[in-house]
Order: sequence, then C-alpha cells, then structure tokens
Amino acid sequence: MRLIPWGLGLDFLSQPIYNTLETGRKSLKEGPMAQNIDYAKNYQNIKVKISDGTVITGKINIMNFSRLSEYLKQSNDRFITILAEETEDAGKKATIVNKDHIIWADTWD
Repeated sequence: MRLIPWGLGLDFLSQPIYNTLETGRKSLKEGPMAQNIDYAKNYQNIKVKISDGTVITGKINIMNFSRLSEYLKQSNDRFITILAEETEDAGKKATIVNKDHIIWADTWD
C-alpha cells in the first residue's frame, strides 16, 4: 500500500522515486522525496562504552570534523553509526548508538 502525501494529486504516483542498481539495492534518485546530500568520508577507529556496559569497536565517519571529540560534541546527530570489521560469520555489521548513552569513547590511528 502506498500512501499519498497530503496535498499532492495522483500525479505523484507516476513519478519515479527509486532506481534499482546492479547490486539489487534501491537508492533514492529522483522524485519529490529526492535529496542531494554529499557526505564527506573521514573514517576513524573507535571504541565506545555505553551505559549498559557494552563495549563496541569499529569505525565511524566523522565527516568534516577533524577529531572524534568535535564530532560527538558539535554534531546535531543524536545517533552515531559504528561500522564493525567484516567477519566470516556476520559480514559487515553496523551498530547505531544513541549519543546520550555513551560513557566514554576512544580512538586510535
């Protein structure tokens, strides 16, 4: 079932929103919901301890910030995405953490 946003006519249904790539994934390409966002890629290693005692290790994209501490303090995002190393069992894994639950964070080169 596809919902029609309030105030739009039926011509909304005829506009393409997704374009399927060769990988089988769908990406937002055009249409009323399309966004042209260009993210900087600046990955750093990270180890984070959260309030339940769990320690998560992986990589984080700090975008245009020069240090992890600047990203955690100055970014408007409430959540961070930590990408774990690829393993044989799980493949790639991403963990999304609420910044309010971070006790400490460490980075290394």
